[in-house]
Amino acid sequence: MTDYGQPFHQDRNHSIVPDRLEKGWWNMEGFLYLSDVEDDVGATEILGGGPTLPKGKPISASGKRGSFLAYRPDIWHRGVNLTKPRGARFIMSTSFRHAGHEWIGFDSFQQHSNRGPWSKFAASCSPEELALFGAPLPGHPYWTPELVDAFEERYRGIDASPWRKNLPL
Repeated sequence: MTDYGQPFHQDRNHSIVPDRLEKGWWNMEGFLYLSDVEDDVGATEILGGGPTLPKGKPISASGKRGSFLAYRPDIWHRGVNLTKPRGARFIMSTSFRHAGHEWIGFDSFQQHSNRGPWSKFAASCSPEELALFGAPLPGHPYWTPELVDAFEERYRGIDASPWRKNLPL
């Protein structure tokens, strides 16, 4: 039997740089329900957004076929086990981003962007090398002092000085 149960998590690994959550910088994750998704067939549970796991009772994201669950990467959510005998759910996972936000992705190396070999590799790269993978160059309007700090924390050992020296005014 497959175990679909997950701990609550955020999808911050869909970007090779830390998330910028102001309007205009969001990306959107989502599930299109191809079948009815009720609690007994493992409807996703949601707790809300923020930097730390919120307290409280999760909200079930159950819905009828054709429903769409849309959420940002900072939303705490989890997969839940199916409990209905012979139950099934069919969903299509989606990810949307602004056309120019090449640092956001879902189906390639981005899912490993905040751990393991990618983190070590990224920490050794120049801004130009990271730009080959879609990272915004120093001076890009994406960067803020807080994002450079988070970038440096994600890729321990990276020389963040080019980004700091070229922060947009």
